[in-house]
Amino acid sequence: MPNDAYTLGFLVNELNDTLKGGKINKITQSNVLEIVFNIYANFKNYKLCVNLNNNAPKIYLTQNTRENPLSAFSFLMNLRKHLSNSQITNISNVYCERIVIIELLNKAEFSEQLYKLYVELTGKNSNIILTSEGKILAALKAYPLDDKNIRPVFTGLDYQLPKSQDNFCLNEVKKIESALEAFDGENLENFLLKTLKGVSLATVKEIIHVSNVKSQPLSKADIKNLLDTICKFDGLQKNNSSCPVLAHKDNAPFEAFAFEYKSQNLQTVKAKSLLDAYTQIYDKIDDGFKLSQNSRPYRQIIKNNITKLTKKINILTESLKECEKAEKYRIYGELITSNIYRIQKTDKELTCLNYYDNAEVKILLDNKLSPAKNAQVYFKKYNKLKNAKIHSNEQLIKAKDDLEYFSNLETALSFASENADIEQIRSELVKLKLVEEKKQKSKNPSEIKLTKYIIDGFTVLAGKNNIQNDYLTFKTAKPNDIWLHVRGAFGAHVVIISDNKDLPEKVLLKAAEIAAFYSGEKDSEKVNVDYTFKKHVKKPPAGNYGLVTYTNQKTILAKPNQNSEFKQK
Repeated sequence: MPNDAYTLGFLVNELNDTLKGGKINKITQSNVLEIVFNIYANFKNYKLCVNLNNNAPKIYLTQNTRENPLSAFSFLMNLRKHLSNSQITNISNVYCERIVIIELLNKAEFSEQLYKLYVELTGKNSNIILTSEGKILAALKAYPLDDKNIRPVFTGLDYQLPKSQDNFCLNEVKKIESALEAFDGENLENFLLKTLKGVSLATVKEIIHVSNVKSQPLSKADIKNLLDTICKFDGLQKNNSSCPVLAHKDNAPFEAFAFEYKSQNLQTVKAKSLLDAYTQIYDKIDDGFKLSQNSRPYRQIIKNNITKLTKKINILTESLKECEKAEKYRIYGELITSNIYRIQKTDKELTCLNYYDNAEVKILLDNKLSPAKNAQVYFKKYNKLKNAKIHSNEQLIKAKDDLEYFSNLETALSFASENADIEQIRSELVKLKLVEEKKQKSKNPSEIKLTKYIIDGFTVLAGKNNIQNDYLTFKTAKPNDIWLHVRGAFGAHVVIISDNKDLPEKVLLKAAEIAAFYSGEKDSEKVNVDYTFKKHVKKPPAGNYGLVTYTNQKTILAKPNQNSEFKQK
């Protein structure tokens, strides 16, 4: 998505058409770098979000709801003081710059006050600055006079635009032409990036593509084509001649353009507007970020337990290797006993024949102990290691089971697509006493929501975590429904609701692909998926959530695929 001033110009035109004349009803600040304005315009409510994240500062309309901190930020209080109930009179942008100007009018009983809100989307120095009559009233980020590396910004100072770069706007045709004539033919993309102001690499690539420039150095015809294309692009923005498109990846929106960029080779669909496309993309990103934040503490708990269990398994494995010496110590004790008449009190070792393998063996002795007590020492070591082996084996089996369980939880957490999924995993951690139970239980506990598909008229259901798997297999599925699970790894329980009808091979294969996708083998090329009637699936007594045994299975080879085209909302 071109994050440049050129595309911002199209977006600002749409913002002005949508919000001009609107009234600011509420202003919120969910974190240090994000402001949301609730605006009523053209008989609709809108939420204008300004996010100054250093990696991708942006302005867009959001449909998501933000949580407010307990105490308000000082900048937010200044915005509320001056802009509450004010009217938006115009939204524009500084030509060739990523700076948006929102003009506002605040009417009091006996007076009117004009404001300008400058939204500077300029990377790490991005800022939101409120001014009136050219004076700064408040700024999200203040900078003192003595900071020589950045323009000073503080209350009472005259507002000045950030220093512009020395390259050329798209309408400075003569200057661009002179620069192109001096081009040395090294790398045209880099050259245009340095020469043209307010365009990103994606826009530069499209200019070159439309100009059909292939040879370097540039011919006179190439220069003319480039200048014509640059003028055309400039005219599209000035005339607001956009035809916004949206590209999807993995069934989610991820790229938007003011018009189709053929140089990107993307499958696009026409968007309602650039604003709507940005809303879809950034709200999806915001949802993903919130899920990541909500799941982070549980992800860390699971990771810590996996680390501990891995370490424990290694220790127990080494302990079992030591236990293999137990039989040797028993034999040593027997050999000392059978050769006790040969041992003198001062002897430090016994050399004798091992009657188990007819080999000569040397046995170390403690000359401070009697021969009988030396034998007892070896018998005690034998008994200790024998008991330790039994205990270590039990511990190792449990540790491996626990490691598999936590690995399954980790995989399930990676498939969480909404907060309800995370809460279900949290409830498992509560049961294990790794997380405290919430003091106040929710009045409306989250419904167990299964992932649903319709494939050639058959309903296919999938559970993405242990609780959903249990619910699907033992509460939803009927005995003659087809149950699927990836072999030998954690994965979703997938059920085809057969209604006792003959099952087409295509439906079985698609369901197997879904089972493979929602599993620990997601990244494999092909996966073995077992399937059987649900009546052959049993839950072991006192088994963990999601743990089952099954019989009478057959196996199908499937390529992991989410099959989003069949997914139901």
